[in-house]
Amino acid sequence: MDSLSDKAHELLKLLYLPDAIYLQEVTKYSTEQKSITGRFSVPLFPSYSVKPFNYVTAEQYVRCLSQLSYVLIGCLIQDKIADFNFTNFDKFKELMKNHKMWFRRSDLNYHENIPKETEFDLSLTLKETRIARIFSICGLEISGVISGKLQFVAPLNNK
Repeated sequence: MDSLSDKAHELLKLLYLPDAIYLQEVTKYSTEQKSITGRFSVPLFPSYSVKPFNYVTAEQYVRCLSQLSYVLIGCLIQDKIADFNFTNFDKFKELMKNHKMWFRRSDLNYHENIPKETEFDLSLTLKETRIARIFSICGLEISGVISGKLQFVAPLNNK
């Protein structure tokens, strides 16, 4: 794993158990385009159903997007690329560990039925940051085996 992938895994370990981290590596990161691409693989086991699904489910894709969102926003904060009104990197990690950030909206289009234990790529691009009442909102565009949009929300002043 390269240095950025190592940093991504260290960040994700603040929130996820090691077996729940589906991000295998960061394959591309662009400060200029404010984008990131990650390679993922979802294990067949453990599963939450009696009979394991043999394909990546919508729930698992959302976990992949969540992991990639944390890594992208964390990288952009560390690199001082985007103007995030809600935090610096230490505060970001604290908000992350305390479950103070979440997806507010999602519009997802699934393009392929990916078998578990098969690698696939997802990309996120930061399209906007804005303030709405007491929240900082990051608008993200998705591409890869899923396309669509997400709004990632963090509280201002740790509300």
